[in-house]
Amino acid sequence: MASRSMTNGERGSYWLYIAAIAVALTMIVSMAMLTPAEEEDRWAVQSGDVLQYDITGHLNGTAVTGTAIANFTVVNMTGHGGSVGGYFTTDLGDWTGRGVTDALSSPSRGACLGWEWIDTAFGRKAVTRYVDHYGGNGSASVITTYAGVDSRVIYRINASGPGSFLGLELEASTVEGMEHLDTRAPADVPSGFKRPVDSEFMEIGSPGVVLVAYWDLPAGTMLNHTLGGDGSRFYLFTEENLEHMEHGAALEHDTEMSLTSGNGTRSAILDGGRYMAVIDFGAEGSWQRFEITYPS
Repeated sequence: MASRSMTNGERGSYWLYIAAIAVALTMIVSMAMLTPAEEEDRWAVQSGDVLQYDITGHLNGTAVTGTAIANFTVVNMTGHGGSVGGYFTTDLGDWTGRGVTDALSSPSRGACLGWEWIDTAFGRKAVTRYVDHYGGNGSASVITTYAGVDSRVIYRINASGPGSFLGLELEASTVEGMEHLDTRAPADVPSGFKRPVDSEFMEIGSPGVVLVAYWDLPAGTMLNHTLGGDGSRFYLFTEENLEHMEHGAALEHDTEMSLTSGNGTRSAILDGGRYMAVIDFGAEGSWQRFEITYPS
C-alpha cells in the first residue's frame, strides 16, 4: 500500500521520540460472510493508516504533555467483528497503561454513555461515548472513548488511572476525507447500562479474572454486596465518579461500597443513576454475592 501524508494538525517529525514505548494493538474476533449492508458498516480506518494524538493530563499532581501515535498495520473490521493489528507509541512511558492501547482497537468496548457533538481538529463531529474498565489491581484504569458515529475513528480518549489522568485528542490522520466524516446525528444510540434482571445472584470467579457490569438503578435501590476471598477486590463506580473521570479526574470509586482488601460486606441505599461494578477475583480466586432491592 502506498504511504499517505498526515493531514490537519501535523507537527513535524512525528516518528522521533524520547524514551518511547511500543505496545502491540491486537483484537481478533470471528468474521462472518459480509452482506451489502455490512459492507457499508466498515471502519474508515484501514490497514496502513496512522493516527496522531496530542496528550495532556497529570501524574501525581504534576501536569504532563506528550504525543501518541497509533499505527494500524491490519484492519479488517465490519461493525464489531473482524481483526485489528498494529502498534502504539508514546513519549510518556509505560505508566500510560494497556487500556489506551486496547481502546484504540475497540472503539465501542464497554457500555455506551450516549452520543454528543465535539469540536475536533477536523471540524465538529458526532461521536458515541463508551466507558470501560481495564486491567486488575495495580494497573486499573477507566477509559472513555469518543468515536465517530459512522466512521469509528477515535477523536478523543480520556483515561483515568491511579493518581493520573490522560486526555488524548486526535490532531493528525491519514484517513481519507476526514472533514466529511461523522457530520450527521445518529438515529438511535441505546444506552449500555441496564437494570439487573435478578435481584439476588452469586458468582464464583477463577484466579486472574476481572468482570465488569453496567447498571442503571433507580434512586432508593438497596445494594448489599458480600465478597469472599483473600486478595480479591470489588469497586463500585457511581455516575458521579464516571463524570469526574470523564472530565479530568484520576481514578476514583465509591469508597463506602468498594472492598479493596478482600473479604467483607457492604450495604447502601443508592442515589440512583448509572453504575459500573468491577470485581477482581485476585490471584487465588474468590466469590461474591449481590442482593438488590428496588424501591416500591
